[in-house]
Amino acid sequence: MFKWFSLLVCMLAVFLGWYLAPEMQRPLDTHVAVVPDVKPQDKTAIPVTSSAEVPIEQVVLTQDDPTVEPVEFAALVERGEIDRAVDYVRADPQGLGQDLEALRMLTDAMIKANRIQEAMALLYELRLYWSAEVEPALMQMVFEQVAQSEKRLAVKPVRPEELVALYQNLVILHPDHIPYSLRLATWQVRAGDFTAAEQSLLTTVNDAHYTLLTEEVREELERARRELENPSLRVPLKQVGKHYVAELVFGNGRSAQMMIDTGASLSVLKRELLEGIDGWEQIGVLAINTANGVVEGQRLRMPGLQLGDLALDGVEVGVLPLERLKFDGLLGMDILGRFEFFIDQQQSELLLRPLGGSGF
Repeated sequence: MFKWFSLLVCMLAVFLGWYLAPEMQRPLDTHVAVVPDVKPQDKTAIPVTSSAEVPIEQVVLTQDDPTVEPVEFAALVERGEIDRAVDYVRADPQGLGQDLEALRMLTDAMIKANRIQEAMALLYELRLYWSAEVEPALMQMVFEQVAQSEKRLAVKPVRPEELVALYQNLVILHPDHIPYSLRLATWQVRAGDFTAAEQSLLTTVNDAHYTLLTEEVREELERARRELENPSLRVPLKQVGKHYVAELVFGNGRSAQMMIDTGASLSVLKRELLEGIDGWEQIGVLAINTANGVVEGQRLRMPGLQLGDLALDGVEVGVLPLERLKFDGLLGMDILGRFEFFIDQQQSELLLRPLGGSGF
């Protein structure tokens, strides 16, 4: 009896094994997250996470290789993708962050996009990763980019407040660099914030290397204060090369382009200019020693001259053969010496104020 029972159990086990074998070969019914293929250029990695714990839409790709080839970086900047380029540099401060050519390309693009403050902040941030041996090369580039930024902001009409903001930020980033404080004081003067300019100059007076520059800024500050108390007459100027030219108008409306020459004691005109001028009076002859010998001319008294809005009467001028002079004449100290004068190079103006501040 027992033998027949054992035989029956064995046969049942064989039958069940044959019946259930196909079912055991089917895949398990689980929720497996299928992650898309990652292309090599994506340079991304998939975090190791149980798919049963995190749904597929929550799997985040994270960047584990922040490097980028120089050619790819240049193309990125050229396409104007500045934010992505900045991210690459910040993620790779000891690679791209120490490539001067790449940094110049990027900061040039940022400056052109009026993202000057961001460009300066980025360069000073990267400075922390540069060794003492190579840091001077970076700082030289920083100073060149600062100069380029100032030139870009100082176009007419000049907005001194923007330049004040630039140098305020630079002083914070690099407080021991005296030229930043001097430029800050200069633009604070031109913005009319004299008290702030005084405060900025306090940080420069103890550095002997910048004594002369500090004095120049202080003189500009004092002129601005006097100008506020006693406004000057402003005469428009043209800049031709290194020279400044003012327009002098005669009584009959004829005008002359006069180059300002503080080394000339007498204002002089070209001889051919007399043909279109009336009312002058000859009061003497004029002889001037030149490298080519003595040049003779006339000494005249001119009625009714006009320099900007300033009327001048009875002015004596010399008339000489000045064929090589490309202007109509020279405006000398016989006229300029009547005033306290100053050339505002930023505004291209001649500022005239009567000596003693007594008014015009």
